Amino acid sequence: MIDPATNETPEQLQIIEAALFPGGANFDDDSKRKELSEQYKLLAVHVEKLSERRQVANNFFLSMNSAIFAGMGLLAKESLSEVEHPVAMKGIFTIILVLAIVGLVMGKGWTSIIRAHQQLNHANLSILKMMEKYLVAAIFNAQHQFAKKHYVSLIVIEERIALSFSWMYVIFIIGCLFLIVFWQRGGRLGLS
Repeated sequence: MIDPATNETPEQLQIIEAALFPGGANFDDDSKRKELSEQYKLLAVHVEKLSERRQVANNFFLSMNSAIFAGMGLLAKESLSEVEHPVAMKGIFTIILVLAIVGLVMGKGWTSIIRAHQQLNHANLSILKMMEKYLVAAIFNAQHQFAKKHYVSLIVIEERIALSFSWMYVIFIIGCLFLIVFWQRGGRLGLS
């Protein structure tokens, strides 16, 4: 059965607890409880810094995607003035195609970074929740229980945004390939 607080099986919890408390989980002594409290604070700060790094990465990828879409938009606008020149049109759509491929690769990297942060966040929160069993209050566990019922995870939202950009790039790639072939055939579909 999976522990609802950590989403871990009992076997996984035993392995984590053995690694977390190699000398055993005996906190009857006040000095040991104080040391645990200090380690808990350090890990909580680490979790916050990890969230800040994730936000910096998200800002970077949002900025890069915005720049790529702006570049593709400007090139598409430029293509409207080059309708009479098939070679120029093909060149413009080739550049847009390359930008869309770069964006798609970047989206894969963004998604990978989000998933890595998700795994690190899960590991850190599982350890914090395990430490909370020996503290007076279980703040992260309570927050997790509340959020699970009332909110969609920010990491899920971030991943959906990254995937949305990737799908938009796929649509641009398909459109550009079609238009390149179209202009290569002299602006005719060649259906007849």
